[in-house]
Amino acid sequence: MPASGFRGPGYPLVAAPALPAAAPAGAADFDAAWATVDSVYPYLGYKGIPWRALRWSYRLRAVAARGEAALALLAGLLAELRDGHVFLRTRGGTTVAPYVPPRMLRDRRAFSRQVVSRYLARGARATAGGRFESGMLGQDIGYLYVSAFEPAGVAAELDEALAGLRGARSLVVDNRSSVGGSRAEVYRVLGRFIAAPVPGPEWYTLGERRRWPVIEPDGPVRYTRPVVLLANGLTFSAAELFTDLMAQLPHVTVVGDTTGGGSGGCDDDATGDYVLPSGIEIRIPTVDGRRADGTPWETVGVEPDVRVAQTEQDLRAGRDRQLERALELLGAGARR
Repeated sequence: MPASGFRGPGYPLVAAPALPAAAPAGAADFDAAWATVDSVYPYLGYKGIPWRALRWSYRLRAVAARGEAALALLAGLLAELRDGHVFLRTRGGTTVAPYVPPRMLRDRRAFSRQVVSRYLARGARATAGGRFESGMLGQDIGYLYVSAFEPAGVAAELDEALAGLRGARSLVVDNRSSVGGSRAEVYRVLGRFIAAPVPGPEWYTLGERRRWPVIEPDGPVRYTRPVVLLANGLTFSAAELFTDLMAQLPHVTVVGDTTGGGSGGCDDDATGDYVLPSGIEIRIPTVDGRRADGTPWETVGVEPDVRVAQTEQDLRAGRDRQLERALELLGAGARR
C-alpha cells in the first residue's frame, strides 16, 4: 500500500506535498509536526493512515488555533497515528500522550503487585536497583518480576535476582507491567535464559534494514529450567520484544493476554526527538521493530501461548488468575 513518507521495506516513497513558504503563526507547529511524521514515521502504510488527507482537514483549523486550542489540535493530529510511543512535551515541561493503546487501558486495573504478594511464601525481595523483585511461590517455584529494560545495567541486576533463585525447579517471570526500554538490554537479559546462541531479529531505522548479531548465552547464572512468562496489555515496547523472543524458547510458555502493541521506537542515530517552531518537543518513532518471524507487533501485539483473561473484579476478590494458571502449568496449585 503506497503511503506518503513511509520508508519501511516494500513500500514506495511518495514526496511530501510542498509546504507554504511562510505559514501563519498558528499553523507553524502543525506544519512542522506533519512534515516530520511524513518523513520518518514507519507505519503510515502499515496502518493505512491517510496522512496527506489528514493534513488538509486539520490545517484549516490550525491556521486559526492559538494557545490551548492549538496544542489540542496538534495532539489530535498525533493521535491519528494510534501509537503509544508518540508524545509531545509543552514548553512548560508537561508531557502529553495523545494516544494510549486500548489493551493498555483495559489492563491498567487488571494487574496488582499487592495481590501477587499474597501468593508469595515470604514476600518479595527487590534488587538493589529496584528493577526486579523475586520470591518463592511455595517450596520450589521461583517468582521474578520485571519492571523495566532500561537503563544500562539491567542484566547485571537480573544476575542478583537469579542468584537468589538457584534452587527453584521452575520459574514464573512476570512481565505484565514493564515500561519497556533498551533493545540491547533485552538481548542481555535473554542471554540469561538460553543455553545456545539464537538469531537476533531484524528491525528498520528510517527504512534501513538492521539486524542484531547473534544473541549469546551470558551471565554467571543462566536459567534453562521450565519458565512461564506472564504478559498482558501493559507489556509494551521492548517488553513485547522480550516476550516474543522468550516465546521462541522450548522451555518457556507465555500465559496471560495479548501485549499492548508498540513495536516502534528510536535508535541512537535516529532519536525521534524533534523541536517545533514554538519550542514544543515531539517524540516520533523512527524504528520499525520486528518479531522473530520478521513481522511488526505494532497494534497487533504479541499473543500468549495460553490466554487467561483477568479483570479488576478478580483483583478485588484477591485473585490473580493468570498467576494461578502459571502455577497449574508448573505443577502446583495456587497458594494464597
